[in-house]
Amino acid sequence: LVGLTRLTHLNLHGCDKLVGGLEPIARLDKLRILNLNWTNLKGTIAPLASLRHLEQVSLDWCAGLTGNLAETFCPHFHAQRHLRGTPRGHVKPPSRPDDVPPLSHVSVFRALRISGLHDFTVARPHCRLDR
Repeated sequence: LVGLTRLTHLNLHGCDKLVGGLEPIARLDKLRILNLNWTNLKGTIAPLASLRHLEQVSLDWCAGLTGNLAETFCPHFHAQRHLRGTPRGHVKPPSRPDDVPPLSHVSVFRALRISGLHDFTVARPHCRLDR
């Protein structure tokens, strides 16, 4: 992926021979659409937070990936909710800060180690979440 910094779409669907984590992908700062379905990548999804133009991300059947969607893609909301100690689902979603990706669609079907789905849907009510 070195030298592909202008890449806007990356589809690695079914590339089960890939090894490593998401750090190299997180360097693709122009990326808008990312499909990692059925890959064997391991590690946390946290590096994806640096992709400020990301609109769609598919992580279906990515059993090796872990992390929290709300912490990764809604850090301001997540911090605000925990600071106030407000019960789950009772927080008005904030407007999207400039440094948060403009996600419109996230798919995490059978990505069983990814959490924070409820908080993500509260923080991003207009983003389609397939699970």
